[in-house]
Amino acid sequence: MRKIFWSIVILLLTYPCLAAVNENEVVAKVGKIKITIGMVEKELINGPAYYLQPIPPDGKCAFDNFFTRKELINGIIKDYTIIGCAYRDGLDKKQEYIKEVNYYKTHPYGTYKDIDDFKRSLLLEDYNRYYLHPICDTSDVEIEKYYQDNPNEYHYPTEATILEICTHTKDTAEIALKRVNSGEDFLQVAKDMSITPPMEIGPFTKVDEHEDPILLDIIFSLKLNQTSDIFQLTNSDQYYIVKKIAEKALPQRELDITVKNEIRTRISRNKFYAWLDNAEKKLGVSVNYDLLKLIPPMSILLKIKQ
Repeated sequence: MRKIFWSIVILLLTYPCLAAVNENEVVAKVGKIKITIGMVEKELINGPAYYLQPIPPDGKCAFDNFFTRKELINGIIKDYTIIGCAYRDGLDKKQEYIKEVNYYKTHPYGTYKDIDDFKRSLLLEDYNRYYLHPICDTSDVEIEKYYQDNPNEYHYPTEATILEICTHTKDTAEIALKRVNSGEDFLQVAKDMSITPPMEIGPFTKVDEHEDPILLDIIFSLKLNQTSDIFQLTNSDQYYIVKKIAEKALPQRELDITVKNEIRTRISRNKFYAWLDNAEKKLGVSVNYDLLKLIPPMSILLKIKQ
């Protein structure tokens, strides 16, 4: 017991900000639902194991990254926005929902942490099934229209290959860009200054589902052998510069089942995020991302919460 006590004392002396962290501090509000620092810490600790694995050279894990934490809180807000809409629309008053909750109380099943976790999961599942699925459903007419309206993606597709410079700070990126713009070889500057291996990356296409839209927009706005300005990706605190070094025209993609499914996924996703944006406005969603910086590094948090 003494060992645990003094370990905590040492942590508080080493990281005095920990003593000031209030677990009940509200990070975000979704209607009447409050998301606290304590709730976020719980999600961090119970997150996927690979997000908690130390990454060389500094030993930090993915959840130590501010943008990863920001992505996590956005996911929590998304879920509670759906749950808030479920309450607003009276889904928790429906007999099917009440019957399922009562059954779970006497016959618990699944991997739910408690009855509240079960209720949240059930509301998410039911709202997706009865409300969001019809809203996000995409017809064949919509798919055909998208195909015809986006000829560069399907009628005249291209792929591109790039070189990349990635840095931890904007100052370093500015020095690298100045060297490139003065005529130095991009690959040599990448070897000297990039934190990622200097190598060709790609090919990319405009419809890559697994790439950040910011990156794709920049790549396909560049001319061949043109270098980009400095930019950041959606969930990254690093700085990037890219150069398009190759571009190739691809055969026209016919409107077959594969393309139809790609387009259906894209339209459905766009519909969902349009709905989500509108729902967040109606519920008066607010968030203070700066409060995430009060949460200690995961190596410290895990020791405190053990």
